[in-house]
Amino acid sequence: MMTAEEKRAEKAKALRYKKPIVTGLTLEAIKDRLYEMQGECYDVQYAIDGDDGDEILSAMLGDEEEAYQFKMAFSDLSAECERFREDLEDWEWQDYLGEYYDLFMVNGNVADEFGGLAGWDSFEGDYFGLQDGYIEGYALKEAHEKLKKALTKDKILDMFRLCMKVFTQYVGITYRYDCLKASMDILRQKNSEHLKSVKALNQIYDQADRETRGFQFCWNSQAYDKLASIIDAMPREAFL
Repeated sequence: MMTAEEKRAEKAKALRYKKPIVTGLTLEAIKDRLYEMQGECYDVQYAIDGDDGDEILSAMLGDEEEAYQFKMAFSDLSAECERFREDLEDWEWQDYLGEYYDLFMVNGNVADEFGGLAGWDSFEGDYFGLQDGYIEGYALKEAHEKLKKALTKDKILDMFRLCMKVFTQYVGITYRYDCLKASMDILRQKNSEHLKSVKALNQIYDQADRETRGFQFCWNSQAYDKLASIIDAMPREAFL
């Protein structure tokens, strides 16, 4: 037989659909992600200006102008994240965005791309995923009915416009960030491979130096032959 506490837990679980959200698209989730992106943009700016700057320049073949443009792209994105966060705070207060946004996005048919639907469990004091298709249907209907009861048709249209503005701006910023981060990751990988190649080349050079006694007797050294073939295959840019 279930205890009173277990009954309360089961009831709360059954009613999670009453307060649904799209997990990765709530206003809090957006603001948290904007803050994270802003911090990561700052880290890149700091890396280019700091000790990692030479390594990044090396990956760009020493192009200082390209490195500067790369830095400014992250700087601009950081500033845009800050403006967007401030706008969200303003919209929440003036237009009551925070009261209806999450319900609108539940009805936006975008849950699968942003972590799925979740519902509030009053017993656990947290949100949990709504995995069952039937429960998701109840959550959609609940959000729909709450919006119809709370807002006039004109207000629904106004809130829809504002919610879409938030959604499209957020998607645009995250897309820009993902592209810049992918470029940065490629540069770091390129630089890592470059450093590995330099280290391997140095090892072959040292071995050839030993085998040829300071490159005096080069005719019977496998290391020297390997070093020579590597040098012949290197592009001219490597010697600039």
